[in-house]
Amino acid sequence: MKKILILFIIGCLAYPLETRIKELAYIEDARPNRIMGYGLVVGLTNTGDSLQVLVTYKSMLNLLKKMGLSPDPGDIKSRNIASVMVTAELPPFNKQGQKIDINVSSVGDAYSLRGGTLLLTNLLGPDGKTYATAQGNITIGGISAESGETKYRSIEPNRGIIPNGGIVEKEIPVKLSQDNILTLVLNNQDFITSARMAFAIEKSGLAFCDSYDASTLKVRVSETAKNNIVDFIAKLMDIMVVPDTVAKIVVSERTGIIVIGEKVKISPVAINYGDVSIKILKDAGDAVNIDVTEENSQFKIVSSGNTLADLVKSLNALGTKPSTLISILQAIKAAGAITAEIEVI
Repeated sequence: MKKILILFIIGCLAYPLETRIKELAYIEDARPNRIMGYGLVVGLTNTGDSLQVLVTYKSMLNLLKKMGLSPDPGDIKSRNIASVMVTAELPPFNKQGQKIDINVSSVGDAYSLRGGTLLLTNLLGPDGKTYATAQGNITIGGISAESGETKYRSIEPNRGIIPNGGIVEKEIPVKLSQDNILTLVLNNQDFITSARMAFAIEKSGLAFCDSYDASTLKVRVSETAKNNIVDFIAKLMDIMVVPDTVAKIVVSERTGIIVIGEKVKISPVAINYGDVSIKILKDAGDAVNIDVTEENSQFKIVSSGNTLADLVKSLNALGTKPSTLISILQAIKAAGAITAEIEVI
């Protein structure tokens, strides 16, 4: 029988006791931007698009015409060409001439892009302007082989990457501060963490800060700090904050792994599930006693404490299946005895 692995996350493990603001938030305007374009891959060994993918061969004919050639449509008969979508992420502060990684994915019926070369492709932003160009040899990991009617793939060979295959052509301007206000955005929206972060910034003496909402903070930049904004931001991002954690249970039915957050608590409740009987009661000292029994069995466990981990350990000792345990946890939550969010992955 599959065992249930319990990972009970206590406070010091859910997050470090203190975390830098750099790991918890980012400057509003300093974010990555996604760009994309349409391109052609050549040099394939008969694994490209078939002649039925007309857009591929029309694109190649148009490209050759731009280069001063006038080929006949019937001259291109091989499957050495493939149409692809080219995507990339343009990090903030990237300057003209810097290189970025490129992702290439087939849009036709190409069997494999292995060994292919992406021709010069313009990568456009949402505004339709070119922010980078891409070109180079495509790298595909894993194994792809074919023999007669037998084909073997250990990965998807119709997509790959070009490390440093893109060159930034247009810089995206970033405004670090506006009207002497620097806006921080939390990675995970939380009112408690937002308030703690504002308090930590003011306590450091670096600047005055206001919590605008659960995800936004406004840091007031002095005229002196504005003259050396890079040093100011470096010090700001290095301030330590204790982020808040949420009461959450994550369960994997496939692997039987259960992760329980430190703030998950359980209230008095009684459950009958098949042959399993569960009673959770409080004694005179407000301690929680968990009594789990199984019908036709002498096995009985009584655990003291006020954590859900005790209950899960008891059910694990009875050999409860992961699917059964998930149902029990969901039933306890439906009864209002668990206030935590349950996420099944």
